[in-house]
Amino acid sequence: MTLLLFVILPVSKRKDIKMNIYAKLETLLHSPQIVHCLEKIRKNEEKVLTFQKEMALIEAPTFQEEARGQALFSLFQEMGLTNVTTDDIGNTFGTLFGTDSKSRGNIVIEAHMDTVFSKGSVHEIIEKDGVIYCPGIADDTRGIALLYGLLLAMKGTDIPLRKNLIFLGTVREEGAGGCGGLKHYLRNHPDTECCISVDGPDSDLIVLGGPGTRTIEVVFHGKGDHAYAGCGYVGNPVRAAVRAMNKISSFTPGESPRTTCEITGFQAGDLAGIHAIPSRASITLNFRSEEKTALENLESFIFSALRDGVQEENDFVTGCGVTYEIIDHVNIPVSCMPRESELVQTMDAVIKSLGMTPLYDTKCPTNANITIGSGLPGICIGGGGKAGSYHSPQEWFDPADSYLGVQAAFLLCMILTDAVLS
Repeated sequence: MTLLLFVILPVSKRKDIKMNIYAKLETLLHSPQIVHCLEKIRKNEEKVLTFQKEMALIEAPTFQEEARGQALFSLFQEMGLTNVTTDDIGNTFGTLFGTDSKSRGNIVIEAHMDTVFSKGSVHEIIEKDGVIYCPGIADDTRGIALLYGLLLAMKGTDIPLRKNLIFLGTVREEGAGGCGGLKHYLRNHPDTECCISVDGPDSDLIVLGGPGTRTIEVVFHGKGDHAYAGCGYVGNPVRAAVRAMNKISSFTPGESPRTTCEITGFQAGDLAGIHAIPSRASITLNFRSEEKTALENLESFIFSALRDGVQEENDFVTGCGVTYEIIDHVNIPVSCMPRESELVQTMDAVIKSLGMTPLYDTKCPTNANITIGSGLPGICIGGGGKAGSYHSPQEWFDPADSYLGVQAAFLLCMILTDAVLS
């Protein structure tokens, strides 16, 4: 996919964009309507935290997000969104319609509903010294909670937006989901103009993109036979896999650009067939890079190692050989939103207006990779607060000043939707 949309702007043009952003932000911050909403956000944070804890107890492993999606569907209806929908893979979304009927672009703010934990992992919310402990409490239940915080702030305030604002809960972000929920949504909604992802905590963070990620499964097939009678005559999928893995293991990680490859799984045979050449073996590989060409070169190296490993095994035997197939599980493009882009500069200004210093991250793969890789403006922002021990049963969330994340997202949405102030 092309990123030609994001060209380097002349210095004069960048100055004009920055001045325009600050002028819009100045108008917002002097509007009684906006000031009222910002104060509502601060006062509503306890409600948002209660909702966050309730949602954390609704388990949502990747590919099993239905219960959380149903809860979000009901919330969107209750909060007055229009055309509330759950699509064919489970994404749940609703619309706050803008006033400009000629505007063909929708602004999307999304958070992923799934967590990395299998069902039965979440039992209770534990609070100690002001910190909340629960698997998935931050990643990305905080993002979902931010959507609720925005809706609470905007409900009943009657601030007309020129552009439509879509609230979206996505599925399949984690693991083998490969950001598939947002891929599906963007593919089916070409009217999307811009997409803001909310993932985890922090009120001052702007994620500009991240490394490309590939996860593949390689399945080696053979005839199978007796371990004694077939030895030397029948190709062994395990031996073919090992030959390929030996070649792949010679790869040395690169640091500039950061490029990695790991063998993450190997399966073959069983105790029942302990004296048999198995008919199947499989390996899983995860490889990543911050640079598109480096990732493509690494892919070529891996595919060559697979071909050569299988060929060596087939040359070793005199009879039936081994074949293999590649199953693509995760394919996330290398993506980076330029700092001088209008979207990034807008978020930068918003964060500063709330008394914080923006922090930038270009090494964190999120749903924003999908947006940017699709040629659309996109970033990932935090939902507020602090967190740690991600993807572990000890995951925690500290809600100190977490309302700032909701305030930042609110101001960003007001600018992107071109809010009409009285």
